[in-house]
Amino acid sequence: MDIVHLLHDYLAKPDNRGCPLSPCQRVALTLSFYASDSFLRVVGLFVGVKKTCAHTAVQEVTGVLCTKSRDFIAMSSPMEMRESAEKLRDRFKIPLVALGVDGTHIRLDHSPNRNELPNGVHTQDFWCRKQFYSVNVQLIGDGFSLIRDFEVKWAGSTHDSRIWRNSPAKIILEQQTEFLIAGDSAYPISPVLVKPFKDTPTNQHRRFNQHLSGLRTACTENMIGVWKRRFPCLKMGLRTKLEKSLKIIRATGMLHNLAIVLKGPMPEDVMDEPEQEERPHIEANDINREPVTEAARKIQGAARRERLFQTFCNTIN
Repeated sequence: MDIVHLLHDYLAKPDNRGCPLSPCQRVALTLSFYASDSFLRVVGLFVGVKKTCAHTAVQEVTGVLCTKSRDFIAMSSPMEMRESAEKLRDRFKIPLVALGVDGTHIRLDHSPNRNELPNGVHTQDFWCRKQFYSVNVQLIGDGFSLIRDFEVKWAGSTHDSRIWRNSPAKIILEQQTEFLIAGDSAYPISPVLVKPFKDTPTNQHRRFNQHLSGLRTACTENMIGVWKRRFPCLKMGLRTKLEKSLKIIRATGMLHNLAIVLKGPMPEDVMDEPEQEERPHIEANDINREPVTEAARKIQGAARRERLFQTFCNTIN
């Protein structure tokens, strides 16, 4: 009912023409569609309407949810980062890491139509390494299982590191120097992004990697598992056109955060199939042409990770 109250003014109609359903009925129908992976014809039976009316209702509610998502999916403030970092430090003994970043594939039931794609993007770009058509979604999560940033536009074959390099969230996080974000081996180390050591010559290095990976998993993979478990349509394959699929992905992300804020019940069996880490990616024209500034950022990032490692060792000893 909280969702109905939140959306009521946007869904209220002056008359019953078009789709004669109340806001409550349209919200219930849309949530049933997200949560059941059923065809619109089947979902329409839930409230006793035909497929066309069900389609209209899902379109309207999804559009409103996307509009409201700006109020529920936002980068953490400095105070929120501090609270998240303290919670994660108490659990994993690594200070100043407030967020985690990861990518996940949202399956598409079919290949996107050519006329749906912008110039320069091809249907085959959506064929991912898992051997199905997908959208590669970048999520940034915090210690409270909230989605703090959402990149929902990249084809399934796009590498995680490329999405990160081009994301507005990267620019925002680089404007502050206090807190860090944890990534896996696919991401480039930098003054703001920390990832596990490639070489682990000591037990302390291995323990640090385990704790950092656990922290990142808590911020991202566990959150992704809950999100997909709440909305099975994300796992089974979206049957809608690409533009509508992208809106559904964003709308369900907004609903995930709303459920966390309202302390909604957790779905049963939230274990999700773990995402395999992508290998570090080098563009063909990047070989021997890495900008000096980027190389310097990697050196600075490695130095900051080393300081973080020393603090971790002092904490656990």
